[in-house]
Amino acid sequence: MTRRHRPLAVIGLCLVCVTGLAGCSSGPGLVGSHSVLTYCTGGAASGTLDLYEPSPPPTTPAPLVVFLHGGAWELGDGAITLGSFDGDLEADVVNKGWVFASVNYRLAPQYKWPAMVEDAKCAVRALRANAAFLKIDPQRIAAVGASAGGQLASLLGLASPSAGFDVGQYLNQSSRVEAVVDEFGPTDLNAVSWSATPLAKQVSPAVFGVPAQPPSPVLSAASPVTYVSVTAPPFLVIQGAVDEVVPPAQSEELVQRLTAAGDQATLVLVQNAGHGLAPVDNLAVTPSIAALAQQATNFLDQQLVG
Repeated sequence: MTRRHRPLAVIGLCLVCVTGLAGCSSGPGLVGSHSVLTYCTGGAASGTLDLYEPSPPPTTPAPLVVFLHGGAWELGDGAITLGSFDGDLEADVVNKGWVFASVNYRLAPQYKWPAMVEDAKCAVRALRANAAFLKIDPQRIAAVGASAGGQLASLLGLASPSAGFDVGQYLNQSSRVEAVVDEFGPTDLNAVSWSATPLAKQVSPAVFGVPAQPPSPVLSAASPVTYVSVTAPPFLVIQGAVDEVVPPAQSEELVQRLTAAGDQATLVLVQNAGHGLAPVDNLAVTPSIAALAQQATNFLDQQLVG
C-alpha cells in the first residue's frame, strides 16, 4: 500500500492519502475513504490521526466522532480492529454519513502525563479549526475511548482550559466535546479499587511519575471525576461487569457523580465481560459487541443530531 504526502499549508494540516479511488481508500474491510492527518506539530512530537469519511465525502457539515485507543497510556495506536467495538462503531458512524477520527497520542514511558491528554485536546482543536475544509460540524463532536482512551475521552468532555491541558496550537478553539462514550476507562485514579490493581501499581510510576498510593495531587488532576460539573456533556459509560483491571466501581463512581450534578449519564454493565469486554469463562458477553456499538451509535445520534 503506497502513500503520498500532500502538505496543506493553508489549513495547517498535513494529509497522507492511501491510494485508491480519488487518491484515498479505506483500510481493509473498513468503511469509507481513509486519510492520515498530522494534527499538531512542534513541541515534543507531531501527532497523527486516521480520518474515515463517507465516500463520496459529505456535502454539508457532518457530525464527527473522535476515538482514543487504549493501552495503559504506554501501548497501542489508532489502528481500527475489524470485529471489535471500535471497528463496528467506525462502520456504523461512516455509514450514517458522519466522519470518524482515530487519534494517535504520545505514549509513556518516553512521554509522561499529561502529554497524552494534551495531544487528545490538540487533535480536537485542530479538527475544529479545519472544520470547513474537512466538512465537519464543529458544534457536533463526540469523543469515544477505550480503557486509557476512555479516561482521555472523559477528560475531553469534562476538563476545561483551567485544568491546564490545553497547550500548543489552535488555542482559539475549544477542545471540549458535546458527548462522550467511555468504555471501561479509569475515572478516579486515587480510588483504592483502582490503585490496588497490579496494572495500576505498574503503570502509575511509568506514566504519572508517582506511585499508585493515594492520595496524590497528580492522580487527582488526571482523574475525570475531579472535573464533574453541571456543564458536563451527556455520557454513555460501558463497563465489563467482571473487569479486574479497571473495576466496575470506577465507572459507577463517574456515573453517580455526573447524575448527582444533574448531568445525563447512563451506565451499561456488560455481563460476562472482563477488561476490553473480553468474554470470561467462555461465556457470551451480554449485550454483544455489535449490539453495544449500535447502542453507542444510537446515543451519539440522539446527542449530535437529536
